[in-house]
Amino acid sequence: MDPQARIRHADEANPRLRSLLAEIGQAQRQATAESLGGGATVPAALMVVEGAAARLQEQLKRFPSPRRLACKPACPWCCYSLVSVTAPEAIALASYVQTALPRKVATAIGGRVARTDDRTRGLDVAERRALRLPCPLLVERRCVAYPVRPLFCRAWHSFSAGACLESWKRPGSAGVLVIDEWREVAAAIFRGVNQGAHDVGLSGRSLELSAAVRLVLDDPTTVGRWLAGEDAFAPAKAPPRSVVLA
Repeated sequence: MDPQARIRHADEANPRLRSLLAEIGQAQRQATAESLGGGATVPAALMVVEGAAARLQEQLKRFPSPRRLACKPACPWCCYSLVSVTAPEAIALASYVQTALPRKVATAIGGRVARTDDRTRGLDVAERRALRLPCPLLVERRCVAYPVRPLFCRAWHSFSAGACLESWKRPGSAGVLVIDEWREVAAAIFRGVNQGAHDVGLSGRSLELSAAVRLVLDDPTTVGRWLAGEDAFAPAKAPPRSVVLA
């Protein structure tokens, strides 16, 4: 299920949530268009990512968790799934690797990203999960780009670490209990980022994390071409009807 299909599912189940998601998505769409429409630059793209993350954090307060979350540092079981990202998120992730990490670490991460992309390019969600291959940004059970992690990573959570481990051991087993509204809000903001980019003449594709980050790390012209209106991230498009972190 892609982000838009996820939103449609929520719409059908809860008209009030439908209205709220539309409001959240539209606000993000406008914010994205305003940031990128005044001059599409790398700082503007990074501003979109920062603003979207802040919006997500604020909107999740509308849906307090009914139970204590099991998530904690060094619990990596959700980091083995296909993750969809927007182009600004891919730019932010690659920029963080290149500028915030020591050069030796950044080089190693670049190699991990390339190897992961080589093994997963074109796979659907089930095929990707069956590999039990971690996100290339996961090092020693921790995300090296945590400050700029994607929207769907920010919204993912669990009430049971044991259930997450079981899901990792047996892909396709019983799902992990989560707050559906958190993922729905993330999907609405995700869609708003892509639609806002499209509104100002930029490609608004849903992208697969490893492939998209690799494009930026391997080809320095990728970001500039995307900012100029070219569909530079087309090779990294996410599988159709992809399930994000499911």
